[in-house]
Amino acid sequence: MNKYESVVIINPNVETEGIKALITKFSDLINTAGQVTSVDEVGKKKLAYEIKKNKEGYYIILHFEAVSSLITELERIYRIADDVIKFIVVRADLKWCTMYGQGVRLCGSMYDVRPRSKALWVNVWCTMHIG
Repeated sequence: MNKYESVVIINPNVETEGIKALITKFSDLINTAGQVTSVDEVGKKKLAYEIKKNKEGYYIILHFEAVSSLITELERIYRIADDVIKFIVVRADLKWCTMYGQGVRLCGSMYDVRPRSKALWVNVWCTMHIG
């Protein structure tokens, strides 16, 4: 089983009970072929740009372990849910790199670099730091 992280943005007009129902629905689906390790409710945040005429969204981050075949079904359920504005599912086997601003050279075919809290997440497959 692989470790995954899923960020789901829900319509901000959904009531608290509706949000809890969606979290339960997604968690139950994940638990059929995996295990949810944590659910972080970030709350309402302003979006960088309008999505489906919404300027805000309610963010939920799901951390879980599952087989890769579950991801297709999970994404299908995200697409069907009317209250989901946007979503992404990524593998979470990333290594923390504290060399922010120093530059990171990646080699090979599997990599993922994204800025986060003045540092970089770098995939463990292949990294080489340059100064």
